[in-house]
Amino acid sequence: MGSLRKRGRHVQAGLMPPAQGVAPIPMHRVIGGELELVGIHGLQAHEYPELLRVVETAGIDLAALIGRRIGLDDVPAALAAMNDPVPAQAGVTVVTFRD
Repeated sequence: MGSLRKRGRHVQAGLMPPAQGVAPIPMHRVIGGELELVGIHGLQAHEYPELLRVVETAGIDLAALIGRRIGLDDVPAALAAMNDPVPAQAGVTVVTFRD
């Protein structure tokens, strides 16, 4: 919240880690800075087909979201690294399968 400019927007997608507890929201900064807070919990599985249709027809390049590709043998280490407080890199990790 402290990094937002006046009339800035914070979008929170997904839940906060339980270990962090309830996030304090400095309402005096929200009001004084005319900030916008937007949150979304997630998308229900039955809505995935429509989401994918929209992504496909809109021509959205999802490749820009991929941070790295790993093989199946690297999955255990990648899962363990999810507990690190600071991610090693930005983007989604994609597991690739080879024949």
